[in-house]
Amino acid sequence: MSASSRAQRVTKVSPYELLGVRHDISPIELRKRYLQLCRIVHPDKNKSSSASPDEPSLENEASLDSPSSLEPRESQSQSHRSADSSASSSAASSSSMGFIALLEAYAAINRDIDMRNNTAAVVRNKQDMQRKKDYDDGNERHLPPSARDAVNANANAHHAMAKPAAMAQELKEHANALFAKGDAVGAVRVYADAIAWDPGEPTLFANRCLALLQLGQFELAVADARRAVALRPRWAKAHHRLGQALARTGALTEAAGELRTALSLDPDFKPATVALQDVERRRGEAACRCTLRGHADAVYEVAYEPTSTRRLASASLDGTARVWDTASGTPVCVLVGHEDKVTGVAWRRGGEWLATASVDRTARVWHVRAQLPLASAATLRASAVLEGHKGRVTRALWTSDGEQICTSSTDKTARIWRVAVDGEGGGAKVALLHRLEGHKGLIPCLSISPDDRFVATASADGKCRVWTINDGQMAFELNAVPTNPDPEKQKSGNGAAVNLCAFLPQKNLLATCQIHAEQDSATVFVWDVDGKICPGRHVDGTLSSWRTLPLRAGGRVLSLASSLDSENDVLLSVGGSAGDMTTFDLSTAAAAWACKGAHEVPRVPGQAANHAVAAVEALAYSKGGEFLASGGVDGAVRVWDAEDGRVVCAFGGCGDKSGAVKTIAWDGDTCLASGGVDGVVRVYSIV
Repeated sequence: MSASSRAQRVTKVSPYELLGVRHDISPIELRKRYLQLCRIVHPDKNKSSSASPDEPSLENEASLDSPSSLEPRESQSQSHRSADSSASSSAASSSSMGFIALLEAYAAINRDIDMRNNTAAVVRNKQDMQRKKDYDDGNERHLPPSARDAVNANANAHHAMAKPAAMAQELKEHANALFAKGDAVGAVRVYADAIAWDPGEPTLFANRCLALLQLGQFELAVADARRAVALRPRWAKAHHRLGQALARTGALTEAAGELRTALSLDPDFKPATVALQDVERRRGEAACRCTLRGHADAVYEVAYEPTSTRRLASASLDGTARVWDTASGTPVCVLVGHEDKVTGVAWRRGGEWLATASVDRTARVWHVRAQLPLASAATLRASAVLEGHKGRVTRALWTSDGEQICTSSTDKTARIWRVAVDGEGGGAKVALLHRLEGHKGLIPCLSISPDDRFVATASADGKCRVWTINDGQMAFELNAVPTNPDPEKQKSGNGAAVNLCAFLPQKNLLATCQIHAEQDSATVFVWDVDGKICPGRHVDGTLSSWRTLPLRAGGRVLSLASSLDSENDVLLSVGGSAGDMTTFDLSTAAAAWACKGAHEVPRVPGQAANHAVAAVEALAYSKGGEFLASGGVDGAVRVWDAEDGRVVCAFGGCGDKSGAVKTIAWDGDTCLASGGVDGVVRVYSIV
C-alpha cells in the first residue's frame, strides 16, 4: 500500500477511534489518555514534560470533582484496563502518526466537549429563569420529582403541539382572508382544515360560526358557538356568537341570556349591546298579543275588568279614557267629557262601571255595558261627575263593595263619595259623604284597606294619615321622620314627603314611602294599622312603624307592589329611580332578593351610565302572586319569578324615554298589559 493510500485511510478514522476513547469521555480522562499516548510515542519528551513545573501532575488532575472521578473504583479500573489495552493495540499506529495527529484529534474532541458544555449551560440557564419565574409567581421553588415529571411531560406535549398550532394559525389567517373577500364557503372549508390541526382552539369555531351564519346554516353555527363557549367559558365573544346564532334560529330567550352573559364579561362590548337590544325588540314583538293604538298622548294607567278577560281600560293624557277588546285588538268605546288630562282609571268590582281621575279637578263615573258592539268604538258620556276639588284629582278608587269612591287631590284634601248606580238605565247618583282635611301638602296617592275600614292618604307634608271610611275621622297619623320645620321648604317639597302608600293584602298592613329630596333618598316603612302585630299606638294618636325596610341604593322610590308568597307571607317589592328593585319578605323584614340596574340600558362604550333611563316606574304582581312585572323608562317590561328574582321573560326596551312604561296590569297569571309615554297599549302573553 502506498503512503498516499495510508494517509487517506488515516484521515477517515474519527478522533475518538484514533485516541481509543468513548464519546462521553470527560476532559480530565481525555487529557490523561492524551498524555499516555504521548509517552508511548516519545518517552524521552514525555519525561521532561511531566517533570516540567508548568505542567500539572496526573494525580492532581485525578483528584478534581469530575464525573469520571465519581465513578465506582471497579468501573474506573476497568476503564483504565480498557484504555491500556487500547493504548498497546494502537501504539504502533500512534507512534507512526506523531504529535501532529495526536494533537489534532485531541483538539477535535475538546471542541466537541466544549460544545456539549455550552449546550448544557444554555439549558441550565433556561431552567434557572423558569425557577425564578415560578418563584415570582408564588409557586414552590423546588418541585417534588412527581411534579417535575408532570412539568416535563407538559413541556414535551407543548413541543409536540407547536407544529399543529402553527399550521392551524396559518390556515386561520387564510380563512379570515377568504371570508373578508366574501368567500364564506371557502372560509368554512379552510376553517375545518385548521380545526383538524388544532381542535382545542376556540377562535376557530367562533370564526367558522360567523361564516356559517352568512351561509344560512344556523343550526351548524349554534353547534360551533357552543363548542367555542365550552372551550373558553369566560370569553365574551364566544357568548356573543352563540347569542347571534340562537337569535337566527328563533330561540330569542336563550339568545338574550347569552348576550347578557357576554356583557357581564365585557360591559364595553358594543356588538353585544346592539345585538341584545335587537333581540329584546324581537322578543317583545313575538310575545305581543296585540298593540292597541288610538290615544294621542301618554297612557298613565291601564286596568282589566274584574269579571272579563277581554276588556281593558286605559287613561291617557289626551283627555280621554278608552275600553279595548284585547281578544280582537279593537276599541270598544271612547270615554269623552273630561276637559283635561286623564291620569287614573279604576273598575268597580262587578265590572261595567268605571271611575276616572283628571287634571280638570273632577272624577267621573262611566257605565260600560257588556253588550256594547265590537264593530266600531262607541262614544260614551259620563253617568256622573264628582265635583268639588279645587286642584287636580290624583286618584279615584272604588271600595270593594262598589258603593263608595275615594278621591285625592292636590288641594291637600281627600273626599269620600257615595255612588248609587242604576245598572239597567245606566245612570248614577253621587253624594259627598266626608271631606278629609288636615294635610298641609298635596296628596299624590291614597289606598283603601281590603276590608273597607280605612283609607290612607300620603302627602307632601311628610305624613301619612289613616281615616275611617264610615265617619271620615282620622284614626292615625303616621310620621316616621320629622318634617322640615321651614314652611317654605315644606311647601316647595324640599323637606321629607310621603309620595306612596299602599295597603298590603293581609293583616291590614300599610306600606308608606318617605322621600328626602335634599338627600335624593327614600325610606319605606310598614305599619300595623290594627295594632295586633305590633301594639305601638301612642297617646297623641300616632302609630309606630312595625318594619323599616333598608333600601340599599339611593334615589327615590317610584313604585310599590305587594302579594302573598307560597307560605302566605307578605312580599313587598320596591322600584326606584336608580333602576334598582328590591323584594322584601315582611316576616323577617329582610330582602328576599334584589336586582341592581333592573331596567338599566346597557352602557354604550365611552358614555357614562344614564340612571334617568333606568328608573322603574311600574310594578305589579300577577293574580296568583307567582310573577312580578316591572316597567321602566327604558321601555321594557320584565317578568320576574316572585320568590327568587329570576328573569322569566322580557319584552320591548328601546332604550330611550319615548317608550317609557308608566303602568302595568295583569289578567290572571299568563297575560299582562302595559301603557307608556308613546300612547300605545301593548298586551303580552307570558306562555
